[in-house]
Amino acid sequence: MELNGKLIVIEGPDGLGKSTLVQALEDSLTKDGIPSLILAFPGRDVGSLGELIYRIHHDSNEFGIAEVDPAALQCLHIAAHLNVIAQTIKPALAEGKTVVLDRFWWSTLVYGKIAGVDESILTHMIDAEKSMWAKDLPNLAVLLSRKEPFCVRPEHDKWLSLVNEYNTLAEAESSCYPVKVIHLQDGIEEAVPVILQHVSGNHRA
Repeated sequence: MELNGKLIVIEGPDGLGKSTLVQALEDSLTKDGIPSLILAFPGRDVGSLGELIYRIHHDSNEFGIAEVDPAALQCLHIAAHLNVIAQTIKPALAEGKTVVLDRFWWSTLVYGKIAGVDESILTHMIDAEKSMWAKDLPNLAVLLSRKEPFCVRPEHDKWLSLVNEYNTLAEAESSCYPVKVIHLQDGIEEAVPVILQHVSGNHRA
């Protein structure tokens, strides 16, 4: 089934203001009267599978789990993705809403690789998610980029590795759907009009 809404994906390593940008986009879309839905992968809505997995990811001890293998953790993320794609995202797109998604399967691949998960394992997981998306590709995938994160992070070398992996992936995916790399300078405000232009002017192929 062809979906009428638009899917905008915001990606990039932690520390670049994705959540702040998504909030700014929500405010602008609401102000312009554009029906929209703002979501995050794996999800943070109370009572959702994504919220449960988010909590396991950030504090597995809360559930009596001492440690979660990195491959298993990314598999949990994919499970949450599949759930929200089927139950929430596709119905919203079918209703003509603009869905702004904070993270995509890109993060599963990038963060999984940096955590040491074998890329072939990650690829098999992501293939399951791609099957769920089917032909419903993003109208625009935005990669936020910067030489330094806005917040100082102790593992700076790891952060730079994430940046490099994201840049490589963005270049590869640009042959599949529109990808825009936005190099931030002072803040996320500069990214908002660029994305809104695509929301108003881009159409699903």
